[in-house]
Amino acid sequence: MFRPLIVFAFALLASPVNAKWYVAESEHFVVYADEDRENMERFVTILERYDAALSLVTENDGPPPSPSNRLTVFVVGDRSDVRRLSGGNRFVAGFYVPRAAGSVAFVPDIKLRKGQRSLSLIVLLHEYAHHHMASGKRAATPQWLREGFAEYMAMATFGKDGSVELGLGAGHRFNELYFTDNVSVRELLADDGSSPALRASYQSYYGKSWLLYHYLTATPERAGQLEAYSNAVASGVPSAAAAAEAFGDTGVLERELERYLRDWVSPTVKYDKDQISIGEFTVSELDAGAEAILPAYMTLRRGVEREGTAAIVSEAREVAQRFPDNAFVQSVLAQAEYEAGNDLAAIAAADAAIAIEGGAKEAYLYKGYAQFRLAAGAVDANAAYASAMATFSELNGLENDHPVPLVQYYRSYVERGLVPPEQARHALERAAQLVPHDKYLWLSVAIMQAREGKIGLARMSLLPIATDTHDREASGIAIAMLSALQGAQEGEPFLQPAMAE
Repeated sequence: MFRPLIVFAFALLASPVNAKWYVAESEHFVVYADEDRENMERFVTILERYDAALSLVTENDGPPPSPSNRLTVFVVGDRSDVRRLSGGNRFVAGFYVPRAAGSVAFVPDIKLRKGQRSLSLIVLLHEYAHHHMASGKRAATPQWLREGFAEYMAMATFGKDGSVELGLGAGHRFNELYFTDNVSVRELLADDGSSPALRASYQSYYGKSWLLYHYLTATPERAGQLEAYSNAVASGVPSAAAAAEAFGDTGVLERELERYLRDWVSPTVKYDKDQISIGEFTVSELDAGAEAILPAYMTLRRGVEREGTAAIVSEAREVAQRFPDNAFVQSVLAQAEYEAGNDLAAIAAADAAIAIEGGAKEAYLYKGYAQFRLAAGAVDANAAYASAMATFSELNGLENDHPVPLVQYYRSYVERGLVPPEQARHALERAAQLVPHDKYLWLSVAIMQAREGKIGLARMSLLPIATDTHDREASGIAIAMLSALQGAQEGEPFLQPAMAE
């Protein structure tokens, strides 16, 4: 599945357009692009202003993420490049991969010089809106609402005076609304992400979701209805029933939407400069070693299966031989060796990186992963897991809110067939709170909660996953678990073989 991605990534980055790659680091983002420094500074400023505006809309004013929980953005060519990286989906113009070890987004080149409303920027803002929503308060959210929210927020403009304006017309959605067979409001509100409406009208689904979200948020007569609907769905009420209670007759709503589109006036929400606050950021040119290893790093962050790692390992080893004193290069080699199943080589590369730079966090991460995997077959498993956890403890010392050491602490008991103590269970829950967008981590939390007899909490952990059909596998597991928990009694441990971690 991933093998073509590896070949493509190396070809893509072998001849960068501007020959110089930069990395920008801010409170919420790490961005890699072959752009000039000035354009990178403008780009990161826009992203941080956008995050601030989203926080005002969602009333999510929590602290910035810890460094490893920031979103990494790779700017990687045109839409065809992104489609190939995504696995060949012809509809994809950018994509986002949420995970505890660092979420990533891949987008086409960002064109700021010719205006700020290019499709490439809209794609990135759309994906980041998903990330921001998932990183806030966890709640069951219908797919149409996720997409409508992201489309609405992505239509942002950034004034020279520091203001941010949201909710402008999605011009790229007008054609599909005018000239394709639209998903009806009734179908949209009843859709669970797998209905014929979604499959047969893929593009109009997004346009109609955007239009409905825009209408419900901008129309005074509908004030408060979207919040009532969202709260009802979050509490477990099916979307169609919640919609009937909050919106009334869907036929009336359909006709109102048609008039709204026909008489479009594009009401917007504007936040002035004094409402938008962003922190400091840095922009640095990649050194020769980092630029040489970037193709492997990008592909590894995208995700690769074991049988597709040979090309990456070969390339990473060659780069590491040329740049033996580069901690970033050695850290990427450690990840490549780990993904290929070469645990001892991964540990050696990680140790080399740490010797060069004591704060090389990704080196500690993959050294710990490799030690953890070796521990499963060790003669003295307890000592081996203790050694692995010592490495993760060092990583925790470098970054207290890094989620992986917390997860591995819990798993160090599960892997040995031991009942995790209360401290380890709390660690897993804390890790999930740090990365609320990692669905598989929350599935583990739900299993743990069910086994403890915390049935209500397990259901609340599962509902947001069950309604997010971006990941059909995760949502399918969550739906099956919710069904299994229907007869479970609060306070009584629920154990089921099919729910094994």
